[in-house]
Amino acid sequence: MYIYNFKYDNSFAIYLFFDWYSLLNSLLNFFYLIFSLIFTAPVQFVLNIKPKRFNILYLLIYATIAFIATAFAMILLGEKPFSMLSHYIFSTLAAILFWFFDSILLQKE
Repeated sequence: MYIYNFKYDNSFAIYLFFDWYSLLNSLLNFFYLIFSLIFTAPVQFVLNIKPKRFNILYLLIYATIAFIATAFAMILLGEKPFSMLSHYIFSTLAAILFWFFDSILLQKE
């Protein structure tokens, strides 16, 4: 059996530029990001009524929303979010990402 023109046997497989675990992990991260965006976008509209660039309160609000959205998405996928380090890491990174791009691109003073 040949995969991507490389010989495949039961002990060793060579994938060209990616493996299936990385692809699945990327798809799950994209799912979490989109799910966070669904929850965070309405909050961005409310916070942009009185815009403040790089406000720490806005970061805390985004972190709370991302924490809830990511937990909800993980529960839908059958995982236990509060016992997984990846939940806390992804929530924090999503909050920082939304806060940074909101402060740079969307805030107009």
